[in-house]
Amino acid sequence: MTAPVVNSLADDGDGTCTDTKCTLRDAIAFASAGATITFSVTGTITLAQGQLGIVKDLTISGPGADRLAVDGREASHDFFVNYAPGTAAQAADVSISGLTIKNGFDALDPVGGAIKHSGGTLTLTDVTISGSIASFGGGIYNDVNGGVLMITGSTIAGNEANVGGGIFIQGGGASRITNSTITGDSAVVSGG
Repeated sequence: MTAPVVNSLADDGDGTCTDTKCTLRDAIAFASAGATITFSVTGTITLAQGQLGIVKDLTISGPGADRLAVDGREASHDFFVNYAPGTAAQAADVSISGLTIKNGFDALDPVGGAIKHSGGTLTLTDVTISGSIASFGGGIYNDVNGGVLMITGSTIAGNEANVGGGIFIQGGGASRITNSTITGDSAVVSGG
């Protein structure tokens, strides 16, 4: 099983993942289904190539939300979970931990500022989602395809939307949120 280690804060997505350079974008593409991606770097990964699409079972294990951030720079969703640009939704199980995910926005697809999720189970642990904007689900959009959303020990704060400032769960989706904080999110309807 290929379980890459991210050792670069760049986001060039050149299709290689080596001991000298492996970006998060390339690690997601390179990892075997069911693998765990880890990190040897801390700091901020600023997305320059659009959203990160995940369409296979995968675990992304960061060093801590206070040590590593993925910044969408208000130009793209940070993560499309069970989507990739130009593909239909998949039903993979994805776990993300130990990251801050911030400043997501996509004017062309106005749902899920930081994370758009569909199908399968998305588990977030020790994750901070902040500063993201969407029409529906400023922080997270969990769509109608029955995706299960599990959030533990995380913070959803300072996100904005027309509906569901922090999280929007479309009919058919399920969720469980434990030991987490949802605060300072704003919306016309359902701020948190």
